[in-house]
Amino acid sequence: MTAPGATPNAPHSLPATALLVVLLLGGPLLFGGRAVAQPSTGDPAALGIQDAPLEQALEQMATATGIGLVYDASLVSGRRASCVTDTSPPEALLRCLLAGHPVDYVRTSRGTYVLRSPVRRPPQVGRLAGIVRDGEAGRLLPYAHVRLPDAQEFRGTVTDSTGRFHVSGLLPGPHTVVVSHLGYRRHEATVYVPPNDTARHEAVLAPSPIAADSLFIDADRYGLPSARREADCVPAAPLRAGGAAEVPDVLGAAGSVLGVTASAPYADLHIQGGPPGGHTLRLDGMPVRNPASAGRLLGAFSPLALEGLTARKAGFGALRGNALSGTLELTHDLPAPSDPGGQYGTVRADSRSLGARLQGSATLGDTPVSAMVAGRTSVWDVYQDAGLHDLIDRWSTLDPMLAAAQVSADTSLAGGSLGEIQFTSPSSLRSGAGVAAARRAARGQEGTSAVTDVLLEGEVDVALGPRWGLVWSGGLTHQQSRVRIGNAFAPQLQHRAHTSRLTTAAEMTIGLGAHLQLDGGLRLTSRPGQGTVFAEPRGALRYDRPVGGLGTVGLSVRGGLYRQFTTQFDLIRDGATAVVPTTRMWLPLTDPLTPPRTYHLAADLTWAPAPRWQIDMEGYRKWQPHLLAIDYPALRDAPAAPAAPTDPSRFIAPSHGFAHGGGLEVAYEGTSLTGSLRYAYSRAERTFPGRFGGRQVLVPWTDPHRLALTAEVPLGAGLALEATGEGVWGRRWGYRRAYYAYLTPDDLGAAWDERQLDRPETHRLPPRYTLDAGVRISRSWAGVGVEGREAGSQPQCRRPSERDAGPAPTPTPEGTSLSPGDGRHVVLGFPIDE
Repeated sequence: MTAPGATPNAPHSLPATALLVVLLLGGPLLFGGRAVAQPSTGDPAALGIQDAPLEQALEQMATATGIGLVYDASLVSGRRASCVTDTSPPEALLRCLLAGHPVDYVRTSRGTYVLRSPVRRPPQVGRLAGIVRDGEAGRLLPYAHVRLPDAQEFRGTVTDSTGRFHVSGLLPGPHTVVVSHLGYRRHEATVYVPPNDTARHEAVLAPSPIAADSLFIDADRYGLPSARREADCVPAAPLRAGGAAEVPDVLGAAGSVLGVTASAPYADLHIQGGPPGGHTLRLDGMPVRNPASAGRLLGAFSPLALEGLTARKAGFGALRGNALSGTLELTHDLPAPSDPGGQYGTVRADSRSLGARLQGSATLGDTPVSAMVAGRTSVWDVYQDAGLHDLIDRWSTLDPMLAAAQVSADTSLAGGSLGEIQFTSPSSLRSGAGVAAARRAARGQEGTSAVTDVLLEGEVDVALGPRWGLVWSGGLTHQQSRVRIGNAFAPQLQHRAHTSRLTTAAEMTIGLGAHLQLDGGLRLTSRPGQGTVFAEPRGALRYDRPVGGLGTVGLSVRGGLYRQFTTQFDLIRDGATAVVPTTRMWLPLTDPLTPPRTYHLAADLTWAPAPRWQIDMEGYRKWQPHLLAIDYPALRDAPAAPAAPTDPSRFIAPSHGFAHGGGLEVAYEGTSLTGSLRYAYSRAERTFPGRFGGRQVLVPWTDPHRLALTAEVPLGAGLALEATGEGVWGRRWGYRRAYYAYLTPDDLGAAWDERQLDRPETHRLPPRYTLDAGVRISRSWAGVGVEGREAGSQPQCRRPSERDAGPAPTPTPEGTSLSPGDGRHVVLGFPIDE
């Protein structure tokens, strides 16, 4: 075989080694292929090739350098090359010509170059694990920032509460590790990451105290640690700050999470179209069954005591428990032991409450300990905010329609007059019995409900390989419940129960590459003595990676089966006032009641185009083939038996429905502006036992369209402007909830056709728009920090409905609001030891 252009006197026999390589690499080189060979190992040469056929360019290079070159003609057919170089060795010229083409080469022991298709194998990756420690006290440092500036696939992470961090998917080789923490000197080191193994590094940070009268921190954002969203988190600052014109409420702050709705002014939450009791609430891992107090106008949790709130929505994992719509997890803000700056106190005052926090650290022998005490109390006996007082006064107006349905027919209320009847006008009633009945109707009747939970839980976390992990948990739950509840429309209900549940859950994580992760889990629940085991399979697929210069993109798809074994029911009160519209009770479900179940399918997309920007999108669908709800007609017709226990299945009946929706949130965090814009859509329908002809109707607790805006502009010298705005439209159920629950055609007569209480979806509420603006000031004097807010409120166009308004004889009366003046509050923080 002769190379074109060779001189007649030069030998051109193919070396035996080259022939062996040809045989090993495939027959196509012998049948229809093309090969060029030169016996020389090659000499440096210069090339000047501009957009020539690759085959021609290779032949020219082989002739110029005198190398032996073998290739299959199909590899280079139709390809073109350009290469203009000074005198260079043959390999440099070959790389220049093959640049941009899927062609690789190997060099035999005799110096012949053989072209072939590239062989691509997945890179071997390693991991980095480590701890961050205080250089003086030796304690582990939580929440330190860890960066690997040279790792393209990794943007940063933070140490967990125990000071540990873990990074996977790193290419083997040396990596620069940078660790920083406020109050410590920066740590930088080079760590070698082995392939398919874990490198371990301990970073010891030297303290570097910060001495300043006033300190303003603009956090150095390294971007998101990952675009994979496991959950939505609300840190301590929003829990404590409230908003521009809001007093702080822990559960109210959860309304800042996309897809979570807080029903102001109550402590009711709805996660993605779910009912008030569709989620579980845990504080440091323990379930909390009564997250409301003070007439549900003042949350039960002290904002100063909490570290943060984590919300898990549709598609949450098997390890996160049983719930129909999601979970909320609160954690106490305990100071780190031996924290030299951990002794201080905080006092907070606003128009509704007074809160305080004290914390300190000490050493018992060689053991560091820390403690925190926080509390919150109402200030209503000292100061009654004018706006709130006026609102409660409106709420306390006697509702004539409900009162007329409860009192005897010989009173003037029996006709259902729509005029306002105050307690101070007993002459409007014909008898003392009518007055007493009206007063009972206005106040409603109290009920009691208590659940005692005893939990024993354990968890094991096992690494099965470089990309495989398994977490298994198991536990025993024992519950004791007691319910006594009733009103004028329903007989008194009494129920006591002792129940136990065995649960086990396992979740496996499989890494399908540097950017893809698969989670699969199964949760099993059994009730001893009842024989049934309830299975809940769940899974998720998560993907994230940097996309060129477009930032980091993360996508997750989740779903599964979800059940709830302790169900919350809100019994609508018969009271003609709306201060506390429902009485809450919890029932651990036993036979013959089957636990409700739903199926979730959810997806979310997170895009961080730049370090200060983040865009989140989400969508969900929930199929609800089996739900439970109160059957109000059955409850009203039940015989009165106050001393006998009541079987819950007498007034709890099956229901079914669906929920779907989605949302978009754009957030920006800069030095001159921090803000977010959030839109959420939600639609949920279900049946209500005994009502509305068995039809699926829109539920009353959703806000179909919600648009929210928050913004903060620092002005310097400790001043900042704050603004929050919200618009809600598309709401239905314009009358009080009690109308739909208790009133019948016999109660209203001819007015029934006019009110159409059997068609709540037609009672449309007008849109509600709010805009609040305020000024925040933060200063420090002699070690004492002071923060205050003065908030004003623009007029609010809204119809508060049964949840936050007075009587509703028509669906569109004028509403009221909690402004102005309700946003004023002051926070004092001071070190104890100064």
